[in-house]
Amino acid sequence: MDGRLRAARTIATVALLLFATNYGYGLAHEAAHAAVIDALGGHVYGIYVNAFGTDAWTEHSVIAGAPGLVLVNLAGMGMTTLLAIVFAAAGQGLIAAFLSARTAIYALNYGPGTDISTVFAAAGSMAIALSLLIVVINIACICYAAAGNARVAAIRKRVIAGLSSS
Repeated sequence: MDGRLRAARTIATVALLLFATNYGYGLAHEAAHAAVIDALGGHVYGIYVNAFGTDAWTEHSVIAGAPGLVLVNLAGMGMTTLLAIVFAAAGQGLIAAFLSARTAIYALNYGPGTDISTVFAAAGSMAIALSLLIVVINIACICYAAAGNARVAAIRKRVIAGLSSS
């Protein structure tokens, strides 16, 4: 296979992988909200994730009390952080880094209507500490994923060298 075709195929594969991961991020994030809403006795009426995974929301009944609001709104970031850790442990560094980076960025977005702005409204300055905790955990996950990719590459190189010499 010619080098340009191989490069184009690799780029297309990575683009498709990131597209699927982005959509999966939105779906997992909203599903975590829905699970906590259900656990708190609320009702979930629908989950929406747009085709690109860049916009998503959960339609649900009112959740009473600040603790419930905080749990519901942190559930999405908690789920995507957990998924990033699982993918990093499985040696899927690109997916883990993408999930971690997106979660860390979202944890710092205090714009109106975001999960962390709702946590800030319900829990005050504790939201800042929670944001920083989420960011630190996700940065650690990115570092672990990068180190894991280096280990996997070294192992792959040894295996290929062993197969080539046989």
